[in-house]
Amino acid sequence: MATPIPDNRAELRADDVARATAGVLVTHGRDLDVLVGVTTDSRVVSAGRADVFVPLVGEKMDGHSFLDRIDGVAKLVVCARGRGRALTKSAFVEVDDTLVALGAIAAHHLERLRASDPKRRVVAVTGSAGKTTTKELTAALLATNGVPAGEPSAIVQKTRGNLNNRIGMPSTVLTVTQEHTYVVLEVGMSVPGEIAAMAEIAR
Repeated sequence: MATPIPDNRAELRADDVARATAGVLVTHGRDLDVLVGVTTDSRVVSAGRADVFVPLVGEKMDGHSFLDRIDGVAKLVVCARGRGRALTKSAFVEVDDTLVALGAIAAHHLERLRASDPKRRVVAVTGSAGKTTTKELTAALLATNGVPAGEPSAIVQKTRGNLNNRIGMPSTVLTVTQEHTYVVLEVGMSVPGEIAAMAEIAR
């Protein structure tokens, strides 16, 4: 069974999303407060667990087909160019590629957290075999790195299960918060170019 994509409480501003994704922001004249939570699942938006919806286009499903359901529910939609016309209530940012945009949003989130704490470290693990085991061992070691006896362990965020592709990896990055000292990300590949794209997110 595939590992479910975790919810996140990443805080963003609409203009930051537009800058990070090189997109065009349309607000319909609405003032947008801080946006909390980014998802690629319209059901998560409908349940009130995320303000930002990023519809992805796959071989069998196009997330843009759910825009009518979440218009006015999502505070911000990051959609493909020309698709924003379907939205009359939700603000939106039009981008060239929503999968690339998801990665750019995650990269922005991680860079902002790094800037707030120079001690925060990110480790990315890749390879043809043993990625998950190495990720788990690395996270366990970092949790105790430099911790004197009786002191609390460092708080480590890590990739859950096998969320090591261009959807799961940035979704994991978006779960990183101020409390995390270390981030351990698993990076896999099923098509050429994936590792380079995810390395750009993790830096």
